[in-house]
Amino acid sequence: MKGRHLYALAALALVVACQDQKVPTAPVARNAPSDPSAVISDGAHGGNPDFFFLPPMVSDPSSNPNFEQGKFNAFLQPSLTVEICQLAGTPVDAQGLPTADTQCVGLVKKFPAGTVMLQQSDPGGYYQVVWNTQQSNLDVTLYYRIKVLIEGASVPFGVADIDPVANMKEFKNVRTGEVIPLNDDSSLPIKFRVERGAACNGGLCNSVTVTNTSPTGSTIVTLDEGAGAVAGAKFPNGWLPSTGPQSVVVTIADVNTGASDPATGSETIPCHANLLLEQFRGCFNFTTTPALVPIDESGTQFAIPVTVASCYILQGTGDPREKFAEMWSSGPNEPPHALPDASDVGILGPSARSCATNIITLNNSKGVTGLANSGWRKLKGGLNRLFGVQTAYAVDLGLGGLTGGFSNVGPALSAFIEAVGATQLTVAGGGAVVPFVRLVGSNHHDGEHQNTIGIGGISVTFTPSAGTTVSPQGTEGGITTPLTVITNTLPIDGGPTSGGGYAAVNWTLPSTPGTYTLTANSLATGGPVTFTELRP
Repeated sequence: MKGRHLYALAALALVVACQDQKVPTAPVARNAPSDPSAVISDGAHGGNPDFFFLPPMVSDPSSNPNFEQGKFNAFLQPSLTVEICQLAGTPVDAQGLPTADTQCVGLVKKFPAGTVMLQQSDPGGYYQVVWNTQQSNLDVTLYYRIKVLIEGASVPFGVADIDPVANMKEFKNVRTGEVIPLNDDSSLPIKFRVERGAACNGGLCNSVTVTNTSPTGSTIVTLDEGAGAVAGAKFPNGWLPSTGPQSVVVTIADVNTGASDPATGSETIPCHANLLLEQFRGCFNFTTTPALVPIDESGTQFAIPVTVASCYILQGTGDPREKFAEMWSSGPNEPPHALPDASDVGILGPSARSCATNIITLNNSKGVTGLANSGWRKLKGGLNRLFGVQTAYAVDLGLGGLTGGFSNVGPALSAFIEAVGATQLTVAGGGAVVPFVRLVGSNHHDGEHQNTIGIGGISVTFTPSAGTTVSPQGTEGGITTPLTVITNTLPIDGGPTSGGGYAAVNWTLPSTPGTYTLTANSLATGGPVTFTELRP
């Protein structure tokens, strides 16, 4: 089919023509669509803001606001693939052109993983394949779609639909009118740029091809923001099961947890749904493409555990809660669970970490948005400053955990609420009593001393039943509505003398016989604790 040439005409399956039936003769006049974003699906035309087709298919996109110099991702070459497929004849739009719903009905050409060429010249780096259209035996009465994607992925980074036209030596981009010549042998260079946020469609993320056999014995992938890493993972050789792929793309993406209040450990969209513990910004989603099949009934995906790490907002602040965080993991089919502790050395170690205050402003769009709650500046316990973000633990360098599969990973404050003393009380003739609870946890990531160390700085809400009132410990009067107090490090008279983590209220009971209750609850396991006073 010598002399055949291509119109790079449409994105998300739009090719512009003014006739219902094409014939293999000279092309008829064509009208550009009124919406330029309908011409090509990439960062310059309403598509993935971190993916760009490049000349000669399109005009130079480097002046587009989405095009970020220095953000080229040069670590995907072993995993990228380009597919060209023939499109079905329906559905079509009013002009008889393919739409976003028009499906591929046959693969015409595939450049498999490993055959895409890398041209490294950041900030101008790009990938390329050269398609010899003569070898594909194209039908000029049909339309075809170019898709760029990671091997094993179902959603491409970008697409462009093409219209083969007979007896031409050049074609035009219908949006710009630019003439785009084919090479003499009817070959089309397909050039494109992938930036680091492409796998999460413009969010803060990074994607790297990871194999099972690194010359150094392991592979480290980090997500960088600013001067260094805010999250990462370390993959030992042999981590991929022998029964599956031996090379995958690992993506680490920031998870938007909405407004986050470090003072209360609350998030609008918790990193770990249904986990009744304090959670903090620094939630990241770890995935592989293709997704790995579980190798046992527990859902384990990896042959050898992988170390994951992330920044944590309380470390180094002096907040009494700072030493009690653990790395937790959760997913769609994975209940939240604490990960075995591991050091972040080499991932978020002192020379690599960038756990600055910007982590509390991250969200899942380009740029950053401030989300720190103003109440954080008035954190109870006398800490009247906005804390910066550091790695998680005061011990062994930072927050890390071992995982056998990927999902959401982020810090949570492992705490347990328990009663101090009896929960069945007797107050003859009514009057006041002071019930205590204690929040306990561990300040060692090796798990030692679990549930023996009190945690100060945690909110506990006491709710009285009808006919009773509560007031802060040591005060008179009372209210009938719930009262929230903060655990502290003060000893209990006649009881424990150290360790902290205690909370109490004055609970005032009437003289009238009856059954009265007081519940104490917190973002902790073990609750609620219920105190009962029964007088016949």
